[in-house]
Amino acid sequence: MSAAAKQKSEMERTAIQKDKTGVFTGTHVINPFSGERHPVWVADFVLTTYGTGAIMCVPGHDERDHAFSKKYGLKITQVVKPADGSYIDVEQAPYTEYGISVNSGKYSGLTSEKAIAEMTKDAEVAGFGNFKINYKLRDWVFSRQRYWGEPIPVVYTEDGRIEAVVDTNNMEEVHKKLPVELPHTDNYKPSETGEAPLSRLTEWVNTTDRSGRPAKRETETMPTWAGSSWYYIRYIDPKNDEEFANYEKMKYWLPVDKYFGDGGHTTAHLLYSRFWHRFFYDLNLVPCPEPYKWRMTGGLLLGADGQKMSKSRGNVINPKEIIDKYGADACRLYLCFIGPYDETYPWDDHGVKATRKFIDSLFELRQKVKNEKDSGLSLERPYNLMVKKVTDMCENLKMNTAVSEFMIFANAAKKASSISVEQWKGFIKLLAPLFLLSQKNFGKK
Repeated sequence: MSAAAKQKSEMERTAIQKDKTGVFTGTHVINPFSGERHPVWVADFVLTTYGTGAIMCVPGHDERDHAFSKKYGLKITQVVKPADGSYIDVEQAPYTEYGISVNSGKYSGLTSEKAIAEMTKDAEVAGFGNFKINYKLRDWVFSRQRYWGEPIPVVYTEDGRIEAVVDTNNMEEVHKKLPVELPHTDNYKPSETGEAPLSRLTEWVNTTDRSGRPAKRETETMPTWAGSSWYYIRYIDPKNDEEFANYEKMKYWLPVDKYFGDGGHTTAHLLYSRFWHRFFYDLNLVPCPEPYKWRMTGGLLLGADGQKMSKSRGNVINPKEIIDKYGADACRLYLCFIGPYDETYPWDDHGVKATRKFIDSLFELRQKVKNEKDSGLSLERPYNLMVKKVTDMCENLKMNTAVSEFMIFANAAKKASSISVEQWKGFIKLLAPLFLLSQKNFGKK
């Protein structure tokens, strides 16, 4: 059984719904805090990358520990209770939130956070433990069976060595042989044998090492996370064939002022992009240690039923259908108007109909634009108020309230006898960042 446990992947070990198995070793250890004697088990759900791989089981407060202990009849002790005093039966289900320490000797009565800090400090003084920061960044698995990806610039030599395509100290060779480019193919699907698509292109695969002896190229490609980790640098100098970007240009443009990302990318993409950027910085390839000055995580657009969009639920909104029916500008404006960027909202057809109606009304307002001395007098206050508010709102990324200000001004303009040319031009400038005001993009009425 211990041999089977050793073969489990990290994904299998962390899966809560998977059956937990283990075997008692026949040995015991002493809890250094309480002095209690505890049995030592080999279990298939313990992460070898967590600490030393030998961990203290806490079944009262961890779901996988709880499932394992229930299966093998191990003791389950409650050491944390809810801060609000409510009753929890840890025999039935683990309590996994922070709370107040109980059954913990001198640490009882402390908050979980305070107890953890005090216990770690005492362990450090006693010499059997110390503070340690655990990072979420894991070993990066480049095992995608895909054609579209950056080729990895290494070859496998006849004597079994892995060799870089070029010696990076030889800049003439670097410019000549790098980057390794994808060969053209019409058949980029994975092979039936499970090999990478590039493995079929033998003319490309068969090459030579740096000494001119036969060698084979690596046929795996990098995952999508690789190129997306530093693409923003290449935007700075996209036509540079000598380096990935000019250093002086990078000094001007980096770090990125504002970076917007999906919530699902917070851990993976943000960590990976910082990892790449700091690696570049250590090599003196970029002028700053951090890639971004500021980041905002976007909210989620739900289906009309309030659920996350999914093909299986049948609640996916097709942008093309919306654009064909209401126009790209109405769609874009509604996405700005629906609510704050970092919050989650359901799609509502009535909303996009309203923004389409608003855009149509702007073309009607054009008829009121007059180039006369007294034009737009009644709109001076609402116009200047709109300019001030929209400017502040856009700078603070409050696009939804900015659209509201557009609508307020438009309603005031409908009641006015005229709009001055200056007011109309200013209004168009404020609208321009959000949509194009091109009648050909409006779709069907």
